[in-house]
Amino acid sequence: MDVSWVTPSILAELRRPREYPAVSLVLPVHRALPEKAQDPIRLRNLVAQARKQADDDPEITHSRRADLQKQLDSAVEELEWEREQTSGEGLVLHVAPGEHHTWVLPQPVTEQVVFGTTFLTRNLVAAANMLEPYWALVLAEKPTRLWDGSPLWLHEVTEYGFPLSAQGPEGEAPLKGGVAVRPSEPRAAYRTERVQRFIRAVDDALGQALERRRRPVFLVGMQAHLRRMRELTRHRDALADPETDTEAAGYEKASAAALSEALRTAWERAHAKRVRTALDALDAARSEKRYAGSLEEAWSLVNQGRGRHLVVDESYHVAARVDGERVNVVTGDEGEIRPDARGTVVQDAVDELVERQLEHGGEVTFVPSGAVDGTGLALSLRY
Repeated sequence: MDVSWVTPSILAELRRPREYPAVSLVLPVHRALPEKAQDPIRLRNLVAQARKQADDDPEITHSRRADLQKQLDSAVEELEWEREQTSGEGLVLHVAPGEHHTWVLPQPVTEQVVFGTTFLTRNLVAAANMLEPYWALVLAEKPTRLWDGSPLWLHEVTEYGFPLSAQGPEGEAPLKGGVAVRPSEPRAAYRTERVQRFIRAVDDALGQALERRRRPVFLVGMQAHLRRMRELTRHRDALADPETDTEAAGYEKASAAALSEALRTAWERAHAKRVRTALDALDAARSEKRYAGSLEEAWSLVNQGRGRHLVVDESYHVAARVDGERVNVVTGDEGEIRPDARGTVVQDAVDELVERQLEHGGEVTFVPSGAVDGTGLALSLRY
């Protein structure tokens, strides 16, 4: 399933403790040859690894092992490789006796097999973090169009009065939203007022969309329209930074494919700013002594509900031994220790930390590898 379907309630259900084992298989997928042709083989190898681990684990009963293998087979059989490889860069299979779930992610992932008493969800959280949807407003007088977008989809919206067109200078035909033309006025004054009224009509329609779903708004259009929209809008706080504006004409007639290329740049700039903001907030928290800079430090603080914002290196994952509110990273040969049914050894303790942060209502942001001072993660505190 496309990760855009993930909701907080679905994440909560996936994080629900299960009878051991809950197995998570994570696989990078590719859009181009020759790697693309090898993805099904890599998945078969990953499934074989999971089967062997289940066969060798004395804590898994024969009946649960058989059910687990049946669910693994079903999950693989239901994959539509052509679709999965063209719509994402990562694949996650959640498999347990009696259930299986498949997720396609937009970001690269690290190949792994994880056994535990909950499913691995950090990749889904990271994807949701990346996939914050947006509105894209393509400003033009014939017409202005509204798009519902994210890195995974772009769909034109035909609600709230969109697409919205200004009328020509001939006649007295009113615009949607009550905008009327008056050709008897001096041309320059008429043109200025006409554009202003049209932008206000667009802004009213945009307000309806924002009332339904509050999202950042990316602007696309000629410089004059972009400037006037920013001057006149009543929804300035919803507009993305001016650095995300796409200054160009002609996109009012563009296809979703053509427009998505332009909006990818806008999204990347917005994403980079979100990362910078998260890292700057960590610096401020450090200076105010509201900061924890390692898994061991953050663990008990998150469990106490004191974590405000957890910032995680997207590639950081470690095994750890958990004892109540204490955690010790497993190193050396111990790194090969498998989790047991009691959950005392967790193969990905970072995933567990992310889950607990979300359960306590804290914020989580994933950032590029190495961005968190090489420590893997950091936490700003509420108090």
